Amino acid sequence: MSFLLSLFVFLSVAFLMGESVLIGLNLSMPSRRFIHVSHIRRISFRIFMIVFILTLYYNDLRHLPILSIAFILGLIIFEVFRVKGIKYIIVNLVQTIGKLGVFTVVFGLFQLGFFVLIHPLFLIGLLVVTLVLMITLLVPKMLNSIKKKFKFTPFIHSLEDSFFKEVMDKSDVYMIESSKMFLGTNAILFNIRHFTAMFLSKGLLIRMSSRKVEGIMAHEIGHGVNNHLRKRVGVSVIMLVLLLGVNITFHELYYESLSDFTFWLSISLMNYVVLRSLSIGFLMLLHQQEYQADAHAFYTPYEKGLYQALVQLNKSTDDKYYHALYTRFFRTHPSLTVRLKQFPLVK
Repeated sequence: MSFLLSLFVFLSVAFLMGESVLIGLNLSMPSRRFIHVSHIRRISFRIFMIVFILTLYYNDLRHLPILSIAFILGLIIFEVFRVKGIKYIIVNLVQTIGKLGVFTVVFGLFQLGFFVLIHPLFLIGLLVVTLVLMITLLVPKMLNSIKKKFKFTPFIHSLEDSFFKEVMDKSDVYMIESSKMFLGTNAILFNIRHFTAMFLSKGLLIRMSSRKVEGIMAHEIGHGVNNHLRKRVGVSVIMLVLLLGVNITFHELYYESLSDFTFWLSISLMNYVVLRSLSIGFLMLLHQQEYQADAHAFYTPYEKGLYQALVQLNKSTDDKYYHALYTRFFRTHPSLTVRLKQFPLVK
């Protein structure tokens, strides 16, 4: 076996085992039954993937059919005890098996087809053309779809123009509601080129006092002042280019020297390791941006409102059901408990 394959097998199994441990930490937290069940399913999926990878690595393909059947039967038994109704059991089974398909097909057959039949440089051109077509053709359709699904109402507030610090016009604040989608207690600021607006969910405006809403708005303006959305887009593009570059480099260096099986298994596992590493880095960026947006609110008259809003959210959201280490590596926002510790002077 190739040293590279052994290395990627080791790293993949290490990542999967680490994820299983982090997810398992949540089982020690006081939580709702359906959340614990979800954690158990995710751990089971990762254990199956570890066995699946090791089976491929040792070329013991005779056990793959038995392993797959046993896993599917285990899922069926698990789902029968988890939910009532054949419809829900089938839906959950299809979702889980679909994840297996993503892992094996996307990281295996997709690369096999493109790297064998298409030159890497042509692949880059194809991706660029695809992105351009998506922007020119799909974005207008997506905007029309959004307009149909959501209702936007101008939100009247008493904040001064200077509060928005040239990030946006004070009139570009909207209440958003939808009868087709649960929006929860959320707020978001879009700040990309010629489109800038802040959206506050109806649930937020119903549940929060005006003082708390002002604090949340100060937090969102912090995202705009620091150009967080643009940075996220830029980092995402860099990650995509990096992933593509790693694949092309690996193809050019090792395609001729490794056997077909070793090469395709190696590059598939390499992609998993690279993607997981990049996603952890991206989550660290998101967490840092949340802290920066909170820090911006510290220097406004609305610091106490944001503190009170976070206290209310900490009581009502499921944040307390997740272990701090899990939140750091899996969730897009840092723990509310940790964020509240940044307000030592607020009472």
